[in-house]
Amino acid sequence: MFALSAVLVRLAAGRICKKYLLAWPHLAGSTGLSRYFDFGTGPAPESLKDETGHLAQVAAYFLAHPDTGRSYLIQQKPGDNAKDEVGPLFAMQVCESTATMAKSDCAQAGGVSLSSDYYKGDRSMRESGYDISFRFGPYGVNTHHYAPVCLNSLLYRSEEDLARMADMLGKKKESVTSRSIS
Repeated sequence: MFALSAVLVRLAAGRICKKYLLAWPHLAGSTGLSRYFDFGTGPAPESLKDETGHLAQVAAYFLAHPDTGRSYLIQQKPGDNAKDEVGPLFAMQVCESTATMAKSDCAQAGGVSLSSDYYKGDRSMRESGYDISFRFGPYGVNTHHYAPVCLNSLLYRSEEDLARMADMLGKKKESVTSRSIS
């Protein structure tokens, strides 16, 4: 029975260690804590395919709340070349508000796109399990700038479990390494 348990522990520990990479992008600065982070750039593929209108709603929110999102918007003036654009460009218009049925004329006011930092935050929010609760900013846009307690508590527990597994397998060096990380 013990031989089977040791084989299972060895197999589990090997697979966990392969998945559990403590690499720079997941570290929150020099704190030793981890953060949610996604390696991709630009809009997440699912946001372009399955979430029609979502990015336009985000851009509209940040335009309506300039104190929370100006750094996440890239404004384009009419006639400008969209060089820094990462995702879709949204047209802006200024229209006269009318009280009649007559169609008002609208003037082009340029465009706006979301910044690469917005997309990095959006992708990281998706990595967090799609936590859009605004605890990491509107639409979870600041997720990659936080080292959340919930994530680091789970990682601490995983590191302790890995150390115990290493102890069970008689791998003192791995045990010490796992405990020094946690």
